[in-house]
Amino acid sequence: MKKVHIALLVLIFVFIISGSVFAAGREPLGIGHFAVKLDYLKFSDSSLESSDVDTGIYAGVEAFTEMMPDLYFGGEVGYASSSGSGIDISYIPVEINLKYAVQPGEGLVAAVGGGFSYNYATISAGTSDESDWLYGGQFFAEIDLKRDQYFFGAEMKLQLTEGYKDTSTNFNNWRIGARAGLLF
Repeated sequence: MKKVHIALLVLIFVFIISGSVFAAGREPLGIGHFAVKLDYLKFSDSSLESSDVDTGIYAGVEAFTEMMPDLYFGGEVGYASSSGSGIDISYIPVEINLKYAVQPGEGLVAAVGGGFSYNYATISAGTSDESDWLYGGQFFAEIDLKRDQYFFGAEMKLQLTEGYKDTSTNFNNWRIGARAGLLF
C-alpha cells in the first residue's frame, strides 16, 4: 500500500511540474491558474454605512482554466465580515466569471472580466440573525507580474446584488486588493 501512495505522489509531482513548465511558455496565464487574494471591501449601501458596517477585509480564492487563447473561465469564493453599532454582517460571494487576458509587456499580464454571482449575506443584530441568498454580477480588472509559474498582482472589482430580503438594502460593493497565484 505504501508503494501505491509513493507512486501516486510521484505522479502528482510530475503532473504539477510538467504543467508549471508548460505554463512558462504559454501566454498570458497558462492553461489555468489558482490565486489567493486579500482585498479591502466597501459596501455602497447607505443603511450599511449608517450602521458602520460598510467596510471590511475580503479573503478569497479563485481558479480559472483557459477556454480558448486569452479567454479564461473560472470561479471565485471568498468571505468578508464587519461589525459596528450593534450590528454584525458576513458576506460570502460565490462567483462564476469569464476573463480576457493579454500580455502588454514581458512578464506583465492585464485582464478584464465579469460574471454572475450567488451571494450569501447575514445580518446579526442582538439576538436576531437573518440571512439571504442574493443574485448578483460583477466586473473586474487585474494586473499581474508573472515570474515562471507564479504571479503576483492587484485587482479592482465592482459587484452589484439584488435587494436583501426584498428590501432596499443591498450588498453592492467594490474591492481593491492584492493577489498571488500559481500558473499551470
